[in-house]
Amino acid sequence: MDGDRTLAADDTGALFGNRVADLELSSDENDPLKAIFASPMGYTCTAFQQATYLYEDLSFKHGNEAFDILCETTASVVTVRSELQNLLELTTSNPHAGAVVLTCGHGLIWEKVLKKAGLSDKVEVIGGGRLSNGYVITPMVKGALVVLLRHQHQINVWSFGDSRVDMEMLKMADRAVVVVGEEHSRSKSMDAELLLAIERDGLQACQILLPGSAPPRLDTTTPPVMHLTEAELESISRSRLHKLQLLHATGKASAKLLTTRTRDATIAGPALRKAHEDVGTTRRLVIGFAMSGKEL
Repeated sequence: MDGDRTLAADDTGALFGNRVADLELSSDENDPLKAIFASPMGYTCTAFQQATYLYEDLSFKHGNEAFDILCETTASVVTVRSELQNLLELTTSNPHAGAVVLTCGHGLIWEKVLKKAGLSDKVEVIGGGRLSNGYVITPMVKGALVVLLRHQHQINVWSFGDSRVDMEMLKMADRAVVVVGEEHSRSKSMDAELLLAIERDGLQACQILLPGSAPPRLDTTTPPVMHLTEAELESISRSRLHKLQLLHATGKASAKLLTTRTRDATIAGPALRKAHEDVGTTRRLVIGFAMSGKEL
């Protein structure tokens, strides 16, 4: 789930910029973070790296404690949407499900937001921030992480996002949910991006209106509006792992060949145990080939 304007109606990047302006007695209009993403770099990896250098520069100029206070005061005015808080609480109560806030913004701010909401011990945050993190989160990284969860770990993934930086994450998910906020505060470029993803890439998404009085994106059927009723929340929170593939080879000639020595009456004791161990080792090799699409 995305953070800014998705999990909460606020944009923590803009709020953080306002607090930096207050600290440095500068104009809000000169927000350097906003300038980075408004530049020709756009939302590229280079742009997010520049944002990280900006955070490092702020910490160097004002000290780590002052930087932490900036993050704390930013988080203090951010409120998680009640509908999505309910969803996260339901989801994390299921031992077979989990939730992650995946943000291109500053991860530390979102950790503090979740702590204030009582979710920090239940919901992980993966976000950008300082050089010590060792990574930046870009739109492509968001999409790649969803692919990893789905295909490597066989997890059923629901993605929630509100803007163009969430499109890769939405397109790669099992279920995509576009969070639509008030018209005056939501992403202006998302309508065109969403329509393109639906028509060109075959995106099958739904949208939730938060608040319910917010006008939908595109129209009420493209994508269709989903209402976060109690039943719908329960359904999302109970999403399970993908159906596992059962590889059954008991009747195959290779399986019979593997067990030949274990059924030899002349083999007993340590030699018999060794025969069983050999079967296990070889079986793992056979399964590995089968999962890769090959057959022995």
